[in-house]
Amino acid sequence: GFTILVIGIFMVIAGFKKEWEIPVILIATIEKAFMAFLAFVNFGEPAGAGFLIPGIADFVMTVFFVGYLAVIRDRS
Repeated sequence: GFTILVIGIFMVIAGFKKEWEIPVILIATIEKAFMAFLAFVNFGEPAGAGFLIPGIADFVMTVFFVGYLAVIRDRS
């Protein structure tokens, strides 16, 4: 929870400081990809069964962030 809060605060700051934009989105992408990985790896486990929807959401956000990074790169 705290990591998500910090990344959210950094994303707001990145809206005003363009030099923060790429590093913050990159960190958010890595964090979301790791969380999706953990959810999918532990899907068959009893404790991991409730994390399918959050895992899918994290995967979708990872795809979105990677696409956003590609758009930013092309814009620069």
